[in-house]
Amino acid sequence: MSFFESRLKYFIKNKLNIDEKKLNCIPFDKHFPQLSNYVPGLIKGTYYAITAFSNVGKTPLTKYMFLNIPYEYYKNNVGKPNAIKLKIIYFCLEESKAQFYDSIILSKLHEIYNIDIDFHTLNSYISSKQISVDTLNKIKQLEPIIKDMENCIEIISHIDTPTGIHNYILNYAANNGNFYLGNTLTTKDSDWDNYKPIESNEFVIIVTDHINSLATEPGCNYLSESMHRHSTDYMTKIVVNKLNYIVCDVHQQALEGENATYAKHNENETSIATLGDNKRIVRNYHVLFGLNMPSRYGTSITKDGYDLRKFKNSLNFRTLLIHKNRFGPPNIRKSFWFNPTASKFTELPNHTQINYVFFT
Repeated sequence: MSFFESRLKYFIKNKLNIDEKKLNCIPFDKHFPQLSNYVPGLIKGTYYAITAFSNVGKTPLTKYMFLNIPYEYYKNNVGKPNAIKLKIIYFCLEESKAQFYDSIILSKLHEIYNIDIDFHTLNSYISSKQISVDTLNKIKQLEPIIKDMENCIEIISHIDTPTGIHNYILNYAANNGNFYLGNTLTTKDSDWDNYKPIESNEFVIIVTDHINSLATEPGCNYLSESMHRHSTDYMTKIVVNKLNYIVCDVHQQALEGENATYAKHNENETSIATLGDNKRIVRNYHVLFGLNMPSRYGTSITKDGYDLRKFKNSLNFRTLLIHKNRFGPPNIRKSFWFNPTASKFTELPNHTQINYVFFT
């Protein structure tokens, strides 16, 4: 079969899937109906990145997009035509494993019981805001749900080098598929040019949060070199292009991006020019999201027309920019309401249709 014939076969198969009410990606449309017109969802063999300045919400957005949404899709389709096998490997370079788990528990408290408490209350660090007995009992009831999540989500906090991350991913691939050189079966430690998972409906999502915290290793004396090895040599050339996995890197904006000089040009919004520590690797990303917090800079009317003065708490307003989109139009701007305790992002109606009272 020629390469053209294999692509044609792929197009036909995907069209038949749609005709049979099956999907070819993990869709965003339920959560982000407007954004999904430009980025339909999580597509195999696609390299995503999320960038923001410090303390804007890039990690909560990453968890919502690349953990909560795919896990919800997986659970909702068990035993159905759209059933998938899901594996999420989350390399947590900034948070501890305990902090990560706490964020998942807070998210589930909101989702299932509509309980919103913060990290300090959850851990009873402030006597006047200690957790209630009722909420503790609700957390106990979450145990089977969290255990089920653990079956398909791994939180890795002890590996922070590019090669360590790469090797962990390859070991997973070796246990869940086969490596080939042409049509000849081989191993991950030999030459190989293609990979076939045991289960064709498997979606593997690899998250590194964030790559500015990668450690150096032999051959990489500077952070920029570690980021290049991770992004170019490992994620792009192998994990995305050969294994066909979904990758999301969290890429911090440079601190100087918020200073007066840059503000004249980007008005304190995220940009490709202000990516931190290594700008060159942006060429590897297929889709680059930039998350922004306009109220941080005293903005009253946003670029897309929202009047922040009409919100009860404009600190929860966020703007998401699509800085790069290899498969669709870039420079798209959408606005969201951020619930920080639940790590949840809600797409807002157009500024001419919004009822500000609903968003508090």
